[in-house]
Amino acid sequence: MDGVHQGHQLQPDCKQQYSRLISPRGLTGPSTTLSSEEACAGTGCTESSAVSWLPRHAPEIAYRPIRPSDLDVLRELHDALFPIKYDADFFSSVVYGHGIISWAAVDTSRAGLLHDEIVGFVTTRVVSTAEIDTTGMLGYELGTSEKDLVYILTIGVIKSYRNKGIATSLIHRVLDYASTIPTCRAVYLHVVPYNVKAISFYERNSFRCLRRIQNFYYINEHAYDAFVYIYYVNGGRAPCSALDFLIWMSSLLKRSMASVIGWFWRKASKKTGRLAKQKDIGLWSSLQQQRVSMDSSPLLSV
Repeated sequence: MDGVHQGHQLQPDCKQQYSRLISPRGLTGPSTTLSSEEACAGTGCTESSAVSWLPRHAPEIAYRPIRPSDLDVLRELHDALFPIKYDADFFSSVVYGHGIISWAAVDTSRAGLLHDEIVGFVTTRVVSTAEIDTTGMLGYELGTSEKDLVYILTIGVIKSYRNKGIATSLIHRVLDYASTIPTCRAVYLHVVPYNVKAISFYERNSFRCLRRIQNFYYINEHAYDAFVYIYYVNGGRAPCSALDFLIWMSSLLKRSMASVIGWFWRKASKKTGRLAKQKDIGLWSSLQQQRVSMDSSPLLSV
């Protein structure tokens, strides 16, 4: 991917809404979801030894939560892969799990202590619909209270481990996690429009472009828009368009008519059954009365 799809300075009118996404304490600056397969391309960053290390064998990738022991490497990777600098509070929140859920990819085939060193990562945060403006993101649900979403903060894979499915596996762990939260309805992120590789990556993983936010980023003294990409879980859905509403109303009317017809049919069937039963009872009673009448009449002699 071409540099970043999130992570540059936000325009002033965007800061208020998204400044609290990185940590519960509201760290300033944008959340940065980097290109997963081409994280360093086009950023002008200098690769560290952790980023440029080349495996000499087929890697054996395992996934685990990010831990406090990952702090130095995690900071080094973010400094190398992203064009903005994160402060200590962000990294502390990640490694200690203070409001941020994260996963690390490690190559267990590496020798010594390197077998547990991060080669890829993703950081996320659960946000409530009460915290951010979700207008145009979620469809209306009858009889429900506020819902949650999982926001992807940062994702990156070091250069020598790209194109091995690591970023895809990290994304799937986020989606699986979101699906386990009953109140969660979607996973979402922002991507700058020129980052076509990032856009292609998310679309391959069934994310859909929901809308475009104008002047969301400020990059190298230029304003750039952002796409909102979203993946719905647990029955979440996008708000209905006029056409969707008409289709939904038509379907609702069909189901309602079928239900009403079925009710009348069952009621008529029950009534017909009762009438038939009453008719049979009436006929039996008539025959019984005739039999009694014949039994009580005098015998005729011949």
